Amino acid sequence: STPGSFVKAAEEVAVAYDLSFSEGWLLGGTYSIEIGPRAPQELALAMFLVSGAAVQNLSDSPLLEHYSIEELLIIASMIQAETQDETQMGGIASVIHNRLRNKEPLGIDAKTRYELDDWINPIPTAALESKTPYNTRRKVGLPPSGIAAPSAAALHAAFYPESTPYFYYLHGFDKAIHYAVDYEGHKTNIELYR
Repeated sequence: STPGSFVKAAEEVAVAYDLSFSEGWLLGGTYSIEIGPRAPQELALAMFLVSGAAVQNLSDSPLLEHYSIEELLIIASMIQAETQDETQMGGIASVIHNRLRNKEPLGIDAKTRYELDDWINPIPTAALESKTPYNTRRKVGLPPSGIAAPSAAALHAAFYPESTPYFYYLHGFDKAIHYAVDYEGHKTNIELYR
């Protein structure tokens, strides 16, 4: 398909279904789509419909008393952007929910990367210090939209996070995830693993 045609198709789905945003509403996975001029539209619609069915299966989550479906989809998209390892998703979800409950900034740099549209280079200090809707280091609460197509595992983690005491995590150079209850423990993890 032509560059940008899938993004346009995703935005059309958001308009057609009166969604606040498209990214986060499209479930990542494997889809069979016939090659042709309507392939981007068929893929975007298929991803949305599968996402809706997945969300419906999670509709008994007690978190729906505190969050809207779209808020949980934003959380799922952040989880997906932070890790591809399904075994880490529940713990990351726990940290996100613990911080939201305490009204603490989330500190998830994937949101700033999304805003900058740069997933490779180091994040400039100015971007980390600016108050923007996506800078979760400076802003308390959730950003205005999803940033990725969450997997079924990320969705499940957002709706049913693990119960942990953790407020911090980092991915070490050892490729493992390291959690901490407080900032002192997080600083120790930075020294040990980063």
